Amino acid sequence: MKKSLKPHANNCRSSKANWLTGYKQNATKTAWRPSQTDVLTSLKRTGATGLGTQGNLTVIDESFVDAVRKGGFEFHVWTVNEAEEARRFAELDVDSITTDRPALIRKAIEPQAARAFEIERQ
Repeated sequence: MKKSLKPHANNCRSSKANWLTGYKQNATKTAWRPSQTDVLTSLKRTGATGLGTQGNLTVIDESFVDAVRKGGFEFHVWTVNEAEEARRFAELDVDSITTDRPALIRKAIEPQAARAFEIERQ
């Protein structure tokens, strides 16, 4: 007899699915692909709830994060293993940071998270 699976608290209607991408420079090293416009187009076309992207600070800046958020999407970065990079992504207010070094990264970004919480409480 087959056992039926119990419904999970997060049913499919509330599940999230991110579109993943990394970045490469073109042959002349003058531009990165995909471009910000390409990313937004892909997010809309695929029906993603957010972007899961390579944590490349050469590509990702405040305007990039703002554009993705204005499009109604979450912003997640991977794989960030350096404390300084994690602090910058926290300043950009990304939704999550994927890392191989969770204790280091959490310690690095905790002061920023605490400040944001204090600002929200005021």
